[in-house]
Amino acid sequence: MILESIAATVGEADRLAIARVLNQTTAKPTMFASLYRAFLGHPDAVSIGAPPLVGRLVMALREAGIAIGEPACLGCGRTKHKVTSSQEGGVCGNYRRRQLATTCVSCGKIKIVHKPNQHERNIAHHH
Repeated sequence: MILESIAATVGEADRLAIARVLNQTTAKPTMFASLYRAFLGHPDAVSIGAPPLVGRLVMALREAGIAIGEPACLGCGRTKHKVTSSQEGGVCGNYRRRQLATTCVSCGKIKIVHKPNQHERNIAHHH
């Protein structure tokens, strides 16, 4: 399933080269299982580059000479950052925090909430 998804994304690339990179990237069974889950939920995961394990696979494919786009944040377009899955697709950590901005219970403004406090109330970091 993973090999077919990658081949469908990159066109008629060398399936043997893709399989070789896939084997190198998923040396541990847990890594393969994580990739399998990522592709099960999103057959186009390789075009999104998320979650980060898929991003590493994409970079390994690129290093092997397979023509595939570099993972980029769909929100800001930045590359060279880990991309996380979101409803919109792969996004960087900074953009993901913006997606998750919520109302601060302390000041009432919508802010990037760094983490909820111990009582599960959303409090933004105030300077």
